[in-house]
Parts: sequence; structure tokens; C-alpha cells
Amino acid sequence: MRVLRWTVALAGIWAVGFVYWGMAQQPPVSRVEAVLTAREAVVVAPRQLVAPPQVEVAEWSPSGRYLVVVTVQTRVRSWQSPPEELGWVAYVWDNTRQQTRQAGKGGAGDLLERFYWLPRTESAIAVLRQPVGQAEDGQFRRMLLLLNASQASLKTLAVLPDGVEVIASPVTPMVLLVEEGSLRIVRADGTLSAPVPVPEDVSNELRFSRRKWSRDGQRIFWQAQQGGTWRAIDLSTGAIAPAEPPPQEREEPSAQPGTTIGVRVVTESVGSGESRASTRVLWLESEKSRALLCADVESAMMSPRGDAVFYVSQGAGFVAPLIRVPREVYEQARQEATRATIVSNARQIGLALLLYVQDYDEMFPPASADIQALLMPYVRNEMIFNFPGTVFTYVLDAKSLRDIDRPAETMVGYVQAPGGRAVIWADGHVTWQSDQNGGR
Repeated sequence: MRVLRWTVALAGIWAVGFVYWGMAQQPPVSRVEAVLTAREAVVVAPRQLVAPPQVEVAEWSPSGRYLVVVTVQTRVRSWQSPPEELGWVAYVWDNTRQQTRQAGKGGAGDLLERFYWLPRTESAIAVLRQPVGQAEDGQFRRMLLLLNASQASLKTLAVLPDGVEVIASPVTPMVLLVEEGSLRIVRADGTLSAPVPVPEDVSNELRFSRRKWSRDGQRIFWQAQQGGTWRAIDLSTGAIAPAEPPPQEREEPSAQPGTTIGVRVVTESVGSGESRASTRVLWLESEKSRALLCADVESAMMSPRGDAVFYVSQGAGFVAPLIRVPREVYEQARQEATRATIVSNARQIGLALLLYVQDYDEMFPPASADIQALLMPYVRNEMIFNFPGTVFTYVLDAKSLRDIDRPAETMVGYVQAPGGRAVIWADGHVTWQSDQNGGR
């Protein structure tokens, strides 16, 4: 069943990349991009528009299902004046459903500083900076917001006092607010705990010192000075005590060689002579191959589970889904799609030959003629004769269709390809002959 699902998923993509490439009715289109690893093929599906210009902030959720993107809307009144900022809009991309929803928006001058995703949830705490009074005054306030990615909602929780440090827990779904003399906890449901009093020197050390969390998320260890004594604080009670250095974090096992992929942005020069310019090109890479994702990007990042790439191009945000399949399934699908394209091209050649015969008193052209030149008036795309890796051979020499007793069994020509050939018969039908058995 898994192989069937992979094959069906690839079929639609390969249909665009190969089956229609070279057909007479369609202009040429690009091949499907894919990156190969030792075990898999990672196929790049058609990109999806996630957010319009101008993208300012973008972050994946830890699970990789959701992506939050913040854009700044502008308006241009005239070419002589700079763009006027209208406000910001936050979008949530659902990578499972492949859809974008608007989560919230704000006014001009606002700045969403960043998002703190809460572990084991699809929610995030955001910090919004808003101007107060006239913009030239430089006064602002910071607001605490809660993003619910599954519902695509963004709501205000509280106003942050001046000097508050926001510390996100890496192990439990909460955010710690540290201010002079107290701590507060923001939970995943948006509720805030009562302030927990702590000495001012402790709150200052927590904000600016090296710190680590306990595995249960209930305590924070910190070291005020390099090589100094470690202390720990219980977040629920505020109790402070000397502590042993926290255990070393376990290193994640590295992936096996030849199995990983990544994204890389490379600055390249395009054009010729004096008309050259630099552009930032985005590549999807493995140790064995690479695929072009976009020729003009500003930034890019892969999802945590490696099934999509988000990138910004010309100010807009796009997601390119990645389909991972076993390499043998990919190779089989590619061979079948290539064969389907070759057979389709052969049918177009056969049809063109029959149209030529109809116009020339039912006579097939001589074998010495330039067959491609003779048939071009009957086709729209010369790629049917020049598909990469194939050669068309015409074998029927100036024979009348009336003199052929069995058109369905009389070969007119064939398109040779790796693994076999597509045979064109005098009645116009085409069959595939594999090199393995030589049969129809």
C-alpha cells in the first residue's frame, strides 16, 4: 500500500514534468526536479504561495506542520515618494492541508519581534512592539500575544512592563517573564501565573547569565560568572539554592552518510559582457545531487521534518513541498513516465505521417528524404523528434498505403530509447518493445 501511495503521488508530478514534455499540442515544460540520496529520492513539488510581499518574519513550528509568516503591507502613492506602510498581517501555513489562513493584523509602525514556539503544542508566544504617541517620539510598548496555529488565531494576553526578559522553555509548553524582583509564567492556554517574588540580583542574573533548564522544566540553572557557582530556582515557589552543574545534554545521533539533504543559497553572476548582475540562487542539495528551487531568493529554511522548504523571493513567501520516496520507486516511476512520453511522441509522429500520406496520394515519403522537415508542417513541436536520449528512425520507403495488406503489422519507423523502442505501425498505432524480450 505504501508503494502504491508513493507511485500515485509521483504520477501527477511526473505527468507535468515528463508526459507532456515534447507533445505536439503543448510547449516544452521543465523536467521535475529531484535530489537523490543513498536510499531516497526527494522530489520537489510545485511551489505554493504562502504570503504576499513584504515578508518580515517567518518561523516553522517545531513539528514542522505549521509556518507563521508576518508581512508588512505598503502603498505607493507616487513614484516620487517612498512607500507608505499600512500595517502588518500574520499568516499561518498548514503544511498538511497545504493552505494559508490569516491569523491577525495590526497597524502601521507595529513590529512583531519574534515568536516563541511552545514545546509539544502548536501554539506560540509572540512579542509585539507598538508605537505610543507620535511616531517621531520613539516611545513604544511591548505586548504579549498568543498564536494558536491550528485555529489561525492571534490574541493579546498582556502588556509587558519595561525591561521584561522573555525566556522560552525548551522542554515544557511555557514562557518565563523575568523582570526586576519577580517571575511570571505564561502557559500554553494563554493564562499567566501570579508573580513569584525573587531578589533583584537573581532576576538580573537570570536575564543575562548562562542558563539551562531541568528536564522536567520546573527549575532553571544559571551561572552568574564563567567558572562560578551554579544555582537553581524552583519556578513554582521561587526557592533558590546552590546546585550541581546540570547534566550534559545528549547529542542527537547524526544521520548516516549520504542520507541527508539541505538548502543552500549561492550568489551567482548572470548575463553576458557588461550586462551582468548578481542573483541569489537557492539549491536543494544532497551528497549525490542537487536541484534548483529558485533563481532569485532573499532567504530560505527547510521545515523541521524535512518535507518542505520555505523561501522568500521578490518579497513574497513560498513553500516548495518535498515528496520523499524510496529510490527504487522513484527510478521506476521515472522510467515509466519517460516511456509514456516517448510513446506519446511516437504517436504524434505516426499521426503526422498519416496526414502526409493523405496529402500525397496515399504515398509514404522515401527513406532518403528529410523526414523531420517533411513532417514539421503537421506538428507544432520539434521536440517530439529530439527528446533527450532518443533517436527516430524511418524504415518505410515510398510505399503506397493501398499496397499494404496489413497496416497494423507493417512497421513505419521507431523511436529508439534506453531500455527499448516505440514502434510506429502503418495504421498509426504505437507499441513499446522492451530490449529485455524484444516483443510487442
